[in-house]
Amino acid sequence: MRTDFSLSRRIDRILVRTVTGADGCEYDIDPCYRTVLACLRVISDPEYTQADRYLYLATRFFCGSPPPDIGAAFIGFVSGGDQQSDNADPVMDFEFDAEAIYASFLQQYGIDLLSSDMHWVVFRALLAGINEDTPFGRRIKVRTMDESDLTAKGKAQLRKLRDMWAIEPKESQSDRDMQAELAAALERGDDPQPIIAKYQKGV
Repeated sequence: MRTDFSLSRRIDRILVRTVTGADGCEYDIDPCYRTVLACLRVISDPEYTQADRYLYLATRFFCGSPPPDIGAAFIGFVSGGDQQSDNADPVMDFEFDAEAIYASFLQQYGIDLLSSDMHWVVFRALLAGINEDTPFGRRIKVRTMDESDLTAKGKAQLRKLRDMWAIEPKESQSDRDMQAELAAALERGDDPQPIIAKYQKGV
């Protein structure tokens, strides 16, 4: 489902409160940006199983009555129907960049996100309009800037900022435990294979 933002359309056609499932039926949703961000946080958390993620979406976003294509319907609404590239490096993370996003909305629009329940479509449109003079805009600029024309000093400064604002891949507690055990084993000079085998079987 594509959610086109058009100022020529009726507001109820822009700020939708239902989505169409794969079965052609309409399903009620909670379109508040807070709800969407909470759902995005859960579905990207490796600590949750797929069943747990779908259950959360069903109760929090779909108001207890989800469509058969629950994951696709949610992502379609969130992205506005735009195609998402799985191979592209992320240039933002709603959790990691939360403070910068909050400060930028307050600076540029005078909107306090902590006291706002704006529709996700409005939030997405305003987020796309954040300029480079805001904390969030600076992060996006740093992460996407082409460094080929910079001086050696400029490249060093850019890489320092990129390291500071780098988006770390999300790992489960099990992955972190395995990495810690592997590091300790390698430091002792032990064979890491038993540790790898243990986590492949599941702890």
